[in-house]
Amino acid sequence: MTLCESDKKPLTHSLTAPDFWMDQKTQWTIPKTEVDNLSLRDGLLRASQHSESEQDTLRDLCGKSLLFWVNMFVWTYNVKVVNEEGFEVPAQFQHVPFITWPVQDEAFEKLQHAVEHGGDALIDKSRDMGASWICITLATWYWLFRADSQMLLVSRVEDLVDRRGDPDTLFWKIDYIIEHLPE
Repeated sequence: MTLCESDKKPLTHSLTAPDFWMDQKTQWTIPKTEVDNLSLRDGLLRASQHSESEQDTLRDLCGKSLLFWVNMFVWTYNVKVVNEEGFEVPAQFQHVPFITWPVQDEAFEKLQHAVEHGGDALIDKSRDMGASWICITLATWYWLFRADSQMLLVSRVEDLVDRRGDPDTLFWKIDYIIEHLPE
């Protein structure tokens, strides 16, 4: 049995991520390649290093857009990566900028909508797509940029909530994000 053209469903995501993404909330073009993203991050930090008004502007942009903050200031910790043959191997670089994929952008937006409008959200995920990091990053953004925010974090295993020095735990990830933010 074969599918006719009318039976084929269109892909919701391209198979490659775009090199740039326009943040509709800030009107900033965000580079999605690591080299360009790191270059812009460095430029923002240098430009604002001695300017309180630039720092205030960046804080305002971060408060306006969760995805701007994630893609410009958040770092994540990777122990392993998947090589071209599909096998997990140790990551060459463990501290990497959190540059979201289109599917992660959708997950962030879905969760943010659920938080702000009161509702449930289900993340359709595959292994190692960063769902824990997405949830932790979302909660951290609310704590930093929305006064009086209260977020509840749970795990299927108590030991994965908070255990000093364990990067698999939720609170270790929060500590990591905060420790790697610019001052």
